[in-house]
Amino acid sequence: MKLPPKLFANSSLIDFGCGMGENTVVYDHLGSNCTLLEYDNFSYKNALNLFKKHAKNNFRMINTDIFDYDTQSEHFDFVVSNGVAHHTKDPVQNIQLRCNALKPGGFFILGIGNKTGFSQRNIQRFILYSIANNNDEIVKYSKLLF
Repeated sequence: MKLPPKLFANSSLIDFGCGMGENTVVYDHLGSNCTLLEYDNFSYKNALNLFKKHAKNNFRMINTDIFDYDTQSEHFDFVVSNGVAHHTKDPVQNIQLRCNALKPGGFFILGIGNKTGFSQRNIQRFILYSIANNNDEIVKYSKLLF
């Protein structure tokens, strides 16, 4: 993501379906006050432990289904839904609800699983394996090309 880090300073961010929090903690380190929602108890507990240990800013952890969270009561500078929408019972409604949680002028960071990502990775691998003679060259060319 090529967003300038200064955008996150003193911002509010909510991550719908944060998993174990390893991606969200990056936003915390960039300066966001994070709210993390996670349905799975195991992931929720791991995210909570991660944030207790490494968070630099205020944070909230909420163990709930993302469809049960009231998006009308709060609005955020950043709304994150990374790898979640396509796993829900209603992906379109999920995205609409996430947009409701945005402040005017806010950013929606959406990551979805799709077939093109798989194809793109395979094309990249094909290119690398075609031009590289060893593992060191694979690393070198992947940094250069991708």
